[in-house]
Amino acid sequence: MDKEQCIKVGWIKEAHGLKGDVYIKLLSKPGNLKMPEWASSVKSYYLANEDSPLKECQFISLKPHKEGLLAKIEGVSDRNQSEDVKGYALYIKKEELKSQPGESIYLHEILGFSVLDEEGIKLGVIKDFSTATAQDLVVVETSDGQFDVPWVDEFIINLNFESKSVTMSLPEGLLSEI
Repeated sequence: MDKEQCIKVGWIKEAHGLKGDVYIKLLSKPGNLKMPEWASSVKSYYLANEDSPLKECQFISLKPHKEGLLAKIEGVSDRNQSEDVKGYALYIKKEELKSQPGESIYLHEILGFSVLDEEGIKLGVIKDFSTATAQDLVVVETSDGQFDVPWVDEFIINLNFESKSVTMSLPEGLLSEI
């Protein structure tokens, strides 16, 4: 398994307690749910730091905590071992995060989509995404640079998976240098 086939969903922020538990900070908030939707169905988890390849890991336990999860990783049994994996990113296979028609999408599903205005004119391409405190953001690359655009219902007119495009009604000046 390589990183191109996976998506980063969080990272190990810190050791928790003395028995090897870790606190995983999630990149997206689970919303009203206590656990992210994907957590109950994921079959394989992977850990890696910047310099290492992915290594499959198994969780003995996984439960919600603050803006993330408390996890017990198989083979990590004390605080020293949990400190050793601090900073490692947590990945899952992209195929594990695939929405069905009518469901909320996962932002990685729209990477590479064209962003169109209300007249169908291409404004840019979605290159990345991030989560802000209030809402998710998509990073739109235009000829003028990259801009963070809130991914909110008020801006989204149409999402078309066939044409790989999203039509948006954006406030004047949102995609221009200030």
